[in-house]
Amino acid sequence: MKNTLLFLILCIANVVTAQNTWTQKMDFPNDTRELASAFTIGTKAYFGLGYHNYGLKDLWEWNQAKDTWTLLADFAGRKRGGAVGFSIGSKGYIGLGEDSLKLLRDFWEYDPISAVWTRKADFGGVLPGSTVGFSIGSKGYVLGDSNDLWEFDPAVNTWTRKANYPTCHPQIAFSIGGKGYFGLGKKTSSIYCTDFWEYDPATNTWVQKADYPGGKGYGRYCFSIGNQGYVGEGQGPQNAFNTGFWQYDPLTNSWLKRADFASTGRSSSTGFSIGTKGYIVCGQDNISFLLRELWEYGAVGNGIHKIDNENNITVYPNPFSRETTIKISEPYINATLIIYNTVGQEVMKLNNLQIKEITLSREKLTNGIYILRLVSQDYTFITSKKIIITD
Repeated sequence: MKNTLLFLILCIANVVTAQNTWTQKMDFPNDTRELASAFTIGTKAYFGLGYHNYGLKDLWEWNQAKDTWTLLADFAGRKRGGAVGFSIGSKGYIGLGEDSLKLLRDFWEYDPISAVWTRKADFGGVLPGSTVGFSIGSKGYVLGDSNDLWEFDPAVNTWTRKANYPTCHPQIAFSIGGKGYFGLGKKTSSIYCTDFWEYDPATNTWVQKADYPGGKGYGRYCFSIGNQGYVGEGQGPQNAFNTGFWQYDPLTNSWLKRADFASTGRSSSTGFSIGTKGYIVCGQDNISFLLRELWEYGAVGNGIHKIDNENNITVYPNPFSRETTIKISEPYINATLIIYNTVGQEVMKLNNLQIKEITLSREKLTNGIYILRLVSQDYTFITSKKIIITD
């Protein structure tokens, strides 16, 4: 059927072709564990610490090209789980977390060339029970338990307090380009937060972004690939281990459901990325309990992508001055059409569409490019395409 809409358009940068698949890699060869730590340098990941009924301090290198694990020098601090990990330049950093007795604030630098650990300045904030952080450029960022954000500068070995995180303490954090993203906290045992925030270190400001649309949960894993972030649902209410997996696109400030995790649902896994691939390792499920599996996610794309899928969608005329017709190859029930301008602001959302063909009218739109994204009822990506308006 036809639906006449006061609008038009579609996408500049998204992802339609490529993988969106999970592939199992070589299992981690040592103790099963949860709440471990990781950082990446080049094409290698450095993974270790965590809990296996007790704290651990071993460190391992995973070689992406060879899919092999190599034991390295043990972490030089106390055994612990829940420590933060990230890399800056050619060095890796691990710190905070907790052992069986107390929360820890020590912070360490690892040089993979010399295999030497060096203690750095202790974390300056309120010690968090669960630590989240990442690096942006030459600085690291870690959130304290009172939502106090701290910046670590390895050049001068100092921590500097930044603007507080605005809402409940987040579970996940990753960086994309020059921005940081935090969210999905838990206020109480039954109240979960779905809000999601962007931090700009250049202005030291927070901006709220689109709420996370996936299931409630904790023990989530996350990573970023190129210009998108990815979040796994973790463990939900009533101890349900979920396989849901979502992509966040800062360009359009929107979430899309991606391929469910390919094995049992799990929580407290560790996420990292190398190049165009994301990885999760270890964690726990409700079958084997603690795990040693390593899984690779092949994203559907990253950065500025070719988004037109000619097998799914046609637009004619394009460019156009008054109206255009969009035809989808298959009809969709209860689809959602989301339209953005080119700075990522949502300007229209049309829900519960029964569509195969849509006529879009220019109405009061000015010349230029707009962005449309068509998603199914569960927010799975259907298609997208660039449309141009001219006089």
